[in-house]
Amino acid sequence: RPPMVAPLSLRAEGIPRLDPELCSYLKPPPYENSGPKELDPWSLQWVHACDENQPWLVMSFTSESGSFPWCGLCGKWASADHLSSQKCVQKRDSWQISLGPFLQDMINKHNDYHESSPSGSNTQGTAEP
Repeated sequence: RPPMVAPLSLRAEGIPRLDPELCSYLKPPPYENSGPKELDPWSLQWVHACDENQPWLVMSFTSESGSFPWCGLCGKWASADHLSSQKCVQKRDSWQISLGPFLQDMINKHNDYHESSPSGSNTQGTAEP
């Protein structure tokens, strides 16, 4: 068992004092602001959709996939397919949540595109990834 090292020392008054050598570990790493990141059109649309549907729909970030919408009601990534799913619709209905108009329009366009394009190829130039 390693020896215990006390990061606090007691002053004469009996009030603990932080060891100055440990203070550097309490500071956050330096913040490098390289300016605002430009978002692609797909991300901008989803940011707007999330803004109008907070708090249940938010943009989340992972190092693997970047920014992507998150459905807080279902605990799942919020693709248009997920938001159109029976499970998600039922959860929104049970909480009496309506989609914002921008998000509803995005989902309608997504569903219309997939209903009219059986091959799934993007021939209509939609904004979907």
